[in-house]
Amino acid sequence: FLFLISKSILFNMVVPDSSTVPLVILYSMATIITQFFKFVATIHAVVLLLFTAFWAVNSNVFDNIMQLCYDDGVILIKEFRGKQT
Repeated sequence: FLFLISKSILFNMVVPDSSTVPLVILYSMATIITQFFKFVATIHAVVLLLFTAFWAVNSNVFDNIMQLCYDDGVILIKEFRGKQT
């Protein structure tokens, strides 16, 4: 489909036609297609972001990370107190 569009645009550019209406129509079609793909890409990104967020919340990833940080902190404090005495 895109190949056909580019082929006709090239054909229109090579062969100067009296009416440039087909070129304008093709250009607007290409613009619409580009906008559509941008729209789809944005939606895809948002869905991925939401999916990742829900997965992180549901699988307790944040809780596990916080627990690891807490454990490391406790170990560091114990080591520091041991060095002080």
